[in-house]
Amino acid sequence: MHIFVYIHMYTYTCAYSCIHTCIRIHAHICIHPHVYVYMCIFMYKHMYTYTCAY
Repeated sequence: MHIFVYIHMYTYTCAYSCIHTCIRIHAHICIHPHVYVYMCIFMYKHMYTYTCAY
């Protein structure tokens, strides 16, 4: 339950940051924004699942 809430929270935070980074940096990084966002989400999930479990 705890982990699920963390994943949810950081997925949104992460997606938001990714979109902003995307806007700030040159457009060629945004060719595949979905890949970028999913990669970011995957990293956050991993990180916060461990933090939370700990």
